[in-house]
Amino acid sequence: MHHCLIVKLGSAPPHLRARRGDFEHYFSKRLGIDLDKCLIVNPEAGDMLPDARHFLGVVITGSDAMLTDNPDWSLRTQAWLERILPNEKIPVLGVCYGHQLLAQTLGGKIGWSENGEELGTISVTLTANGERDPLLGAVGRQFVVQAAHSQAVLELPPGARLLARNAHEPIQSFAWGTNAWGVQFHPEFDADISRTYIEDDREALEHEGRELDAMLRATRDTDHGAVLLRRFAERLHR
Repeated sequence: MHHCLIVKLGSAPPHLRARRGDFEHYFSKRLGIDLDKCLIVNPEAGDMLPDARHFLGVVITGSDAMLTDNPDWSLRTQAWLERILPNEKIPVLGVCYGHQLLAQTLGGKIGWSENGEELGTISVTLTANGERDPLLGAVGRQFVVQAAHSQAVLELPPGARLLARNAHEPIQSFAWGTNAWGVQFHPEFDADISRTYIEDDREALEHEGRELDAMLRATRDTDHGAVLLRRFAERLHR
């Protein structure tokens, strides 16, 4: 049995892949799980999604696609999620696009972030539910992580618990049931990866009047994302 199924919904920019590898490498490192113990499936490339019961847990990655476009591969992944989420023995973590897809699958509302693109190193605060949560509670009431998104969860799914928020995004994380979590931020990113995304978006950011140099200076490494992912990895062995 593979320890982890990584549902890869996108890829890092080519020049970043050449230097640092792709999404699965970032997750493998911070989960503390060797990549050969993970199965990587890419629905966007036409991969079939396997029976999740053959895995100890599922991670759903980010993407440069926009969820509201509802591409065919995303709808197929959503239908697959609808089948696996009722099985509380399978921990599921959705990150960025994966977070939004998880929310949409469960009945939440997705759209463009009301505050525009969130990019770089950000501070996030746990709610009371977040402080009690077995996954996010491990990172502390206020924590620092990396972000890169333009769309967001605008309304939580019915029955979901809000775990974290910040001034930019009122829904940074949620949980549903006992086995499913979504995080809008990127716990798998480090500062180097985050800076690359900022540099790649230089023209658009400058056009918006954002202070790029200040954003780059403010981008810093933090272990909070790794703590969260290690805590998720621990749940795969229960």
